[in-house]
Amino acid sequence: MFSTRTPAAVQRIPWPTDTSKASSTRPEEENVAASKWIGHDTWFMNSSDLPWLIRDNVCVIHIAHSRTIGAEVWVMSDGRAYFVQLYRLDDEESVAEDDTAAGTNATASEAVPSSKASTTSSSSHRPSHQLEEYTYGMSEEVEGALARQDVAWEGTCIHGAHPTLNSVSQGGMDAEPDNSTLDGQRMAEILSADLDRTLVLDSGSQDNGESVAGDLDAGDCATFASLNYKFSLVAVGTQSGAIHLYPIPLTPSSPPPAVVQKMSHWTQTGSVQTMEWTSDGYALAVGWEKGWGVWSVGGRCLASGVGIEDFSFGGSGLTSFKDSFMFGVQALLWLPGNFELLVLSGSGSSSNDRRPGELFCIPFAKSAVTGQQTPDNTRYAFLQMDDKVMVYRGADQPDMSVINPESDVWQHIKIPSSYIAANWPIRYACISADGRLIAVAGRRGLIHYSMASGRWKLFQDVGQEQALVVRGGLVWFHHVLIAGVEASRSHQVRLYSRDLELANMNVLHRELFPTAVILLSLVDNSLLVYTADNTLYHYLVMPTEDSIKLHLCGSISFDGVVAVPNLVRGMSWMIPAAQKQFGDPADDMVVATILLLVGGKLVLLRPRKAGAHELKYDMQILADRIEFCWIHLSGIGTLENSLWGYDGKGIRVWLDALTIEGGAVSQTREIYDSVKENVFIPLDFYPLSVLMDKGIIIGVEHEALTRGSLPFAMFKIFSSTHLFVHHVLRYHLTRGQIREAVLFASHYQGLVYFSHALEILLHTVVEAEADFEADAISSNADSGGLSRMGTLPTVIEFLDHFDESLEVVVGCARKTEMVRWKRLFGIVGSPQTLFETCLNSGLLKTAGSYLLVLHNLEEQHEDGVETSTHANAVRLLQKAAAAQDWVLCQEMLRFLHSTDDSGDALRDALKESGVLQKLESRS
Repeated sequence: MFSTRTPAAVQRIPWPTDTSKASSTRPEEENVAASKWIGHDTWFMNSSDLPWLIRDNVCVIHIAHSRTIGAEVWVMSDGRAYFVQLYRLDDEESVAEDDTAAGTNATASEAVPSSKASTTSSSSHRPSHQLEEYTYGMSEEVEGALARQDVAWEGTCIHGAHPTLNSVSQGGMDAEPDNSTLDGQRMAEILSADLDRTLVLDSGSQDNGESVAGDLDAGDCATFASLNYKFSLVAVGTQSGAIHLYPIPLTPSSPPPAVVQKMSHWTQTGSVQTMEWTSDGYALAVGWEKGWGVWSVGGRCLASGVGIEDFSFGGSGLTSFKDSFMFGVQALLWLPGNFELLVLSGSGSSSNDRRPGELFCIPFAKSAVTGQQTPDNTRYAFLQMDDKVMVYRGADQPDMSVINPESDVWQHIKIPSSYIAANWPIRYACISADGRLIAVAGRRGLIHYSMASGRWKLFQDVGQEQALVVRGGLVWFHHVLIAGVEASRSHQVRLYSRDLELANMNVLHRELFPTAVILLSLVDNSLLVYTADNTLYHYLVMPTEDSIKLHLCGSISFDGVVAVPNLVRGMSWMIPAAQKQFGDPADDMVVATILLLVGGKLVLLRPRKAGAHELKYDMQILADRIEFCWIHLSGIGTLENSLWGYDGKGIRVWLDALTIEGGAVSQTREIYDSVKENVFIPLDFYPLSVLMDKGIIIGVEHEALTRGSLPFAMFKIFSSTHLFVHHVLRYHLTRGQIREAVLFASHYQGLVYFSHALEILLHTVVEAEADFEADAISSNADSGGLSRMGTLPTVIEFLDHFDESLEVVVGCARKTEMVRWKRLFGIVGSPQTLFETCLNSGLLKTAGSYLLVLHNLEEQHEDGVETSTHANAVRLLQKAAAAQDWVLCQEMLRFLHSTDDSGDALRDALKESGVLQKLESRS
């Protein structure tokens, strides 16, 4: 496939067919026969060959091809980008007939024995059977039709279809799809497309060349495109350096989609030269004329080389800066495993010492969740590199070590070089629930590691290792490693013991499957196995007297629920407590709430009996473009059965997502009430794990450094933390749930930074209500509409349940503007009263903070300033001297000196308090 500028056309040349026969006697004759020319197809850039083009007489400047989905993105010379696909002309009518027929048939799937699972949803989207055909690429008929004029291109403009509408859509780029429970006939179609984000034009607008064929702004012209079928996204780079993300259209004839997100932090990057997604779809590497960057699929900047100062002074004797890729990249490529990025430097640097075209390799660390989304991998901050794994050990450290970014809390574990040499790259990595066991798998074989012994175990027989390929992942059940593998031309799940050597003879159990394993997930002692034939198997891991076995409890097909099994990245479920204690495990599937992560969609399936032998699922799409999620079935207080998802901007929390007993069924529509998002936690770093018992989200940030004395750039990864306790508390308090808030906070009362979390809560509410009041006044809103103003009294009432309340209030006041103090102390009480309370309670240091507040308040008046401040300071000084708190005494003396430059106030205070006499008596 290639394009030409003169004439403006696209040509496709089929791969030469092998017409040689086995009867050929000489290799020379066979080679000649194999290179038979079978012609080629040509499509000119005009309305006759390509009627969907907005403008004729343009040429293709870049083609992004995805063999997996059999589709392409063409970037044209007029700055527009088109999503295109090849189809057979004689199949157009038959496909339309199939669409009509398929729309009348509901999809059903077989469940566990004596059960039948079906799903219902309402949609007018493309039938699931067409989605699967589209997703898995070009059909054999189309390939066979090449070099004949019975095929044609079908396409739609995804970038630049309507400049006005595209610019308007950017304002709503972060809008989420409707989260209401869906109940129609075809759920699979919703799981496979971002149609909630589709921008629908007026009918016939694309045919009117005058309305849509206007020139794009120079900065909005597309220069490059890249397809991400894992998350159903197309990235389009522009002349201005911005990157636009669009959902992949359900069909090439779909209306132009709206912008999902526009990623750009800088203005001095120049145009986009190149882009490439990682093979797992989690990250996008971008090369600009004057820099480079790597972004997560949700829009978080992971690494960058933009705005770096050029320290090149080759002619003055100083060391010339050699890392020219920091100033521009013209091409890049992710190596297998996505641990290293190859970049070809561009001409963005002004240095005469460097020439474009130098090749560099940038190493990366990635979360193990990108390879395998399992509960244990999300419980720990677990990173993979090309030759090692890194485990965050801050959870085992004192509280202050966790929140200190300088603490070295990462454990580096090198992978044996002998295994990497034969099986590079590493594809899977998993960690056990207690964090003591690790397993990794490369191109072939697997190895595992114990923290206790510090040793790796490898296959002693290399032949057995090379005959084994891990497919579907690895999970630990105590000391037993469960692996989905392909071996001996079969698909299996094998059980290995950490205590035994890795060998076929030591396999504890083998379970065979008809198709490849896509995903493994372990919840308690329930093993969930999802396979390529869209079937979910439920096994119980059952220890026996001398071994351990898998017991099959049931299986269910997700036909009609999931259109493309390979897009399922995560899976878990929740069993009701009554079923766990008294029910038959064979019935777990009938009552379990199932959570799926399909592409970027977070999907909740809740079962409902539709008849004696029929089971229906009520499906709800909780969120879109979720990178990964955490599930806490045994959380703390409110967080029990909670669901946490990261979308590139922050963490979204559903507190009741998996609480089956609390899910009411609507009597009118016979479906569950929809689960609503409760808490949103914005983050300025990339999260890796939630430390539930410490109330902290742990993540990482990057930093790029250059120095004039060094000829290279330095990259540093450091950990970052964010408290989430105050976010959950505010959720309860805004609803007046003081009892629930107190119960939740009591779990974290022993942490050294607990008072800091309460201070953040109070400060956030004070600032939010002040801003809300100011906005209401500026918009002349009725004072009766200020319903949110009641949150602050509720927060104050909540704080009164803890001894740290006085310290929290004054700490918040000192960090807040004085104009906010009137409302704060109007609810809490007079600062003088709080000062007296601290003195009587022996909270002398807190009383000193209140003294500063009183001093600042009294500076706003003319009368009684010196007398009031002086009297309070003397009383506190006396109390501090009596308690022999000489550090506080020193601070008080320094304060008195600052209030009176003459020194009279200091001398009077020393005389009245008798501090000098007490010091003399001690000596």
